[in-house]
Amino acid sequence: MGDEIDLSGDGGVLKQIVRRAKPDAIAPSDDFPVVDGMIITLDKKKREEAKAAAAARIQAKLDAKKGQGKGKGKGKSK
Repeated sequence: MGDEIDLSGDGGVLKQIVRRAKPDAIAPSDDFPVVDGMIITLDKKKREEAKAAAAARIQAKLDAKKGQGKGKGKGKSK
């Protein structure tokens, strides 16, 4: 198996590629072009936006739970 290279920047398993030599190659090359830096930046921005959206949904759920029971006719239960 080849060397694994982490492209996510967070040490996770979101995006990894495996560097392997071609079947007819003598040895793997160290100057293998991984990906364009722009692609990594765009993926990182999408992940950050997704995290922010998830955090907003969780906060909205917490706020909705906090507001329950404040209407008319709802007394405190003992």
